Amino acid sequence: GAKAVIAFSLLVGLLPLMFGLLLDLVVLTPVRVPLHQSPIYFLWQDWFLGLMYTKITVALTFVGPDWWLKLAIEQTYQDGLRNLNLANLIKNLVVPCVSRLGLSLALPYVISEGLIPLILTEPTILINIQRRIYP
Repeated sequence: GAKAVIAFSLLVGLLPLMFGLLLDLVVLTPVRVPLHQSPIYFLWQDWFLGLMYTKITVALTFVGPDWWLKLAIEQTYQDGLRNLNLANLIKNLVVPCVSRLGLSLALPYVISEGLIPLILTEPTILINIQRRIYP
């Protein structure tokens, strides 16, 4: 009951939201929003985008070679809902994915909003860096 709700909210809620937000920042915002306008992020759209790309990523992971992500997803799949090992799921799948996605989201933001303004003062260059820093 409760373990399944926690696993569902992490795997279908948090991870796709982070993945979708990263994809929005990296791909969609630079193409869709001009530099003189402010981007507006709709989290439910980012979540849905992330859900679709998470599904594609899992499918591609199953096809590829053995590595930590494939092993963690396969173990979760083999455990099933009745034998769900929540501690193992969080330790081997959620924490590594959230830490990598979180770093990918936070590090460019900290650099562009915190460190670069200490060096540069020209507003147009700052805005350009802040909008294009995500790789």
